[in-house]
Amino acid sequence: MSARPWESLSEPERDFFCFQDNYLPLHRNHASKIGLLSSADAARVCEWAFATVPLGWPDTGRWFQHEEQLNIQDCWNDERRRADVRQWLSDRHVPFATTVYLLYERDRVVETNWQMVVRYWDAFAWSVGFAMVTVDDTLQWACGFHHEEVIVLGQQRPPHNPPMHRTGPAV
Repeated sequence: MSARPWESLSEPERDFFCFQDNYLPLHRNHASKIGLLSSADAARVCEWAFATVPLGWPDTGRWFQHEEQLNIQDCWNDERRRADVRQWLSDRHVPFATTVYLLYERDRVVETNWQMVVRYWDAFAWSVGFAMVTVDDTLQWACGFHHEEVIVLGQQRPPHNPPMHRTGPAV
């Protein structure tokens, strides 16, 4: 896969995201974990992912055995509510180091890790047209950021019990 890192993206390409002034400049370590796939690789990833997760999910109805959702209405301008969403995403127990793909459009796919999704969920979700679907390479789960201000996490297996001790704080 060919991904151009955040540092090499032009301003118009960066404008797709809504990194607020309090996020910019991105910490070098964070910026190095965000990349935009080439158009050809983005199309391949979308074809691969949507062969398993139906195009239009989560709006097309229940697809996964276990789905949970969070209403994110009225949290965009409230730091406490954005932090609540970060905590909810963190509590889904996806390992922070998991490489994920943010599927926006057939030619626009972002490669990052779950930690960056949790940390910058609002910046990644701001420019969602219909939905942004986040998947990892197992396709056993997906997280849909829907334009109607709902986040849906679907899993094929039951969510596992939370660990006894967290290995680190929510980002």
